[in-house]
Amino acid sequence: YENILGTSLDLIVDVPRPTDAFACEVEVLAEIERLRRIFSTYDAQREIRRLMAGEERAMMAPELAELLSLYRTWSARTDGLIDLHLGGAVSVWREGERTGRVPGRAALAAAATRSPATWNVDAMGKAFAIERAVAVARRFAPRGLLNLGGDLRAWGDAAWQIGVADPRDPADNASSLARFTL
Repeated sequence: YENILGTSLDLIVDVPRPTDAFACEVEVLAEIERLRRIFSTYDAQREIRRLMAGEERAMMAPELAELLSLYRTWSARTDGLIDLHLGGAVSVWREGERTGRVPGRAALAAAATRSPATWNVDAMGKAFAIERAVAVARRFAPRGLLNLGGDLRAWGDAAWQIGVADPRDPADNASSLARFTL
């Protein structure tokens, strides 16, 4: 599939019947879409965007509360290398990509605010969705592999041959830079 969380998705499952594979596919895609709606910072009507705008919420989706807690945990564990407040820096770098200019120190420093308006949950949100999608897939398939934009998750008693793409050769059919067994 293309354009799943802004990237491509491959799902390989080992099931006894084709109908199980189809049911697994439908449920995995539905779970990813459900979580996308919860975590999307692009839609102003979503709960996370209302929180970013400063609205107080007595109750929030349990998945959103868990994701925000994960960001707090990993920010502390990594001395801030993984942080919820990187949206400003991401915007500055995207603008640099658009204009072809590397952002200056002043622009990056100005973007480094701790405001909820700068939340960016893309990295851990994607990992969270992958883990939840695999939990759904396991109900249908004892073995499988989910590849969401290069983030891989395998389960069950199986070995998977994985090719590492050469970043200098963007062609889909380019030779792998390296291979390993997962």
